[in-house]
Amino acid sequence: MAQATEKTAPQPSTPRYVVLNMGRQKRKKIKQLKRGEGALLDAVNESVAEMKSDGTLSSEPDLVVVVVVKEKQKGARLPFIGAL
Repeated sequence: MAQATEKTAPQPSTPRYVVLNMGRQKRKKIKQLKRGEGALLDAVNESVAEMKSDGTLSSEPDLVVVVVVKEKQKGARLPFIGAL
């Protein structure tokens, strides 16, 4: 008689992710972050390192989500529009 082997389904690993809200930033800084350079990338790396040292984050996250809001561009103001 063949011996039945018991197979267990692999446990789905829950993704470890971090969501960082960086607030309003200038368009130039956002472009640099997309390219993987600049001050915002340094801030993200520092935040992840700080959370690891505090014990908030136990190991390397699988995913870091960065939320950034683009600042409104200041357009040229026409002096005669306000006088109407």
